[in-house]
Amino acid sequence: MSIILVNAHDYSWFGLGGNCGDVAKTLKRAEAFIESIGTGTLHTSRLYLSEPWGYSDQKEFINQVVGIKPKIKVEQALELIHGFERNEGRERTIKWGPRTIDIDILYWPNHVQNNPQLTLPHPRLHQRRFVLEPWVEIAPNLVIPGLDQSVAQLLDSCPDTGWLKVLSPCAS
Repeated sequence: MSIILVNAHDYSWFGLGGNCGDVAKTLKRAEAFIESIGTGTLHTSRLYLSEPWGYSDQKEFINQVVGIKPKIKVEQALELIHGFERNEGRERTIKWGPRTIDIDILYWPNHVQNNPQLTLPHPRLHQRRFVLEPWVEIAPNLVIPGLDQSVAQLLDSCPDTGWLKVLSPCAS
């Protein structure tokens, strides 16, 4: 059974995904990495298998959403995320193409920005079922700034009709 967070607005939320190599193991390492840049309990959704989004000529992805209270600034987190992705073999060759790991910052508490390095909240989160469905497991009532709807409401109106399949039995 999953835990639904009442204070989800205090957490940084990340979308994790990949479709190359041993993705489940890479996601476990990504969870540990994110736990290291936060404080308290890491909350995780179940793992989902999903069809590719944006570039369809590739293998299915494994996705999940995780959240933790941050202990560093978002700019530091972004720099560390890019380093982690490189260390895990991430190559940025095809937009939305195959990758060992992708870590998107979806939401950062009390932080809205739009610049070439980072846009927060994530500008396409409301268009991606593979983000919203896992996220609604643990933070359905989180209202996204600028969209002024909860994660659950965004899922209900999501234009993405792509398929998802649950891979893991329960969220934590």
